[in-house]
Amino acid sequence: MNDDLKILAIDTATDYLSVALLKGDVIVSEITLFAPKKHSEILPEILDFILEKNDMKISDDIIIAISIGPGSYTGLRVGISFVQGLSVSKGLKIVAVDTLRAIAFRFAPNYIPVAVALDARAGGIYAALYDIVGKPSPIIESNVFGLAELSYELSSRDKILFVGNETIYNKMLSEVNGTSLIYAGGPKPSAGMVAKLAIFEVHSGRFLEPELLEPKYLRQFKAGKRKRKPIL
Repeated sequence: MNDDLKILAIDTATDYLSVALLKGDVIVSEITLFAPKKHSEILPEILDFILEKNDMKISDDIIIAISIGPGSYTGLRVGISFVQGLSVSKGLKIVAVDTLRAIAFRFAPNYIPVAVALDARAGGIYAALYDIVGKPSPIIESNVFGLAELSYELSSRDKILFVGNETIYNKMLSEVNGTSLIYAGGPKPSAGMVAKLAIFEVHSGRFLEPELLEPKYLRQFKAGKRKRKPIL
């Protein structure tokens, strides 16, 4: 264990906001709140609270870990912009962690693979399938699927833990063939798991320059058409 290792992890990829502090290999503080559309407002306050609670200040020996998606367009932009600003102003190193992989890590170790699914809107599903005997290794890489396509990918696989929206799970029960789909709860993120996975990135030296940090949308953002004002 590296007692000098300090990782500040942030996850803004969903309607939840999660921030955690890891020292060595131990999560010493973690706060997760349901805060739709309030990430930019609450994130600085939570960060300051966690640092003050642990008698710490932002310094260049802290590594920032950020969950980069797939997930909410707005949420991801908030988290990534915040981390870029911290990195540039304080000289902090950055590592990136896949959002679905971090959610899957909550259930490790387990001999049953775990599928993580998030609503991607417009009929799409952000999903991936992981082997979680050790650290999560992708069996099916994170991508955007239709319901029928994802059901086909998860069929004929014995047992799978399913983590995701319960509505998606109920729809898939009648679509998946030859697989026992076990519902394991909603896709609540954990910055603590982001921090734990970040340890592997740090030891591998996979740091990112702030300008190269990009969200993993998987689907292009489509702005809504502006409505014309009626001519009076």
